[in-house]
Amino acid sequence: MLTLLNHYWRADDPVEMSAAIARDWADVLEGLPQEFIQKACIKFQQTSRSKPTPAAIYALTRDLMPAPVVVHRSAPREPEPERERMSADRAAEIMNEVGFRPKNFMGGFDNAE
Repeated sequence: MLTLLNHYWRADDPVEMSAAIARDWADVLEGLPQEFIQKACIKFQQTSRSKPTPAAIYALTRDLMPAPVVVHRSAPREPEPERERMSADRAAEIMNEVGFRPKNFMGGFDNAE
């Protein structure tokens, strides 16, 4: 944007003003792809004799961007079948079979021998 604004640069512009203008441009164009901002700046230079505004470049950028594509699911998913919850006794059996011994809150083992 600063490059584009330099086409209209004035020697008496304070640095603070140039920085503030750049922040305004960045705020307005935030989130738009740089590729399309650049194309919009080129198009503006080809079609206009006036000084660009952030709104003008924003509008051109949006016009140059491809339209979003809506994606539809092919069919609704079947709900997952409900599973039976495992009992605490069965969970303890499985942990014992694989040799897993969880620690209790006091730092020892629940089923220590």
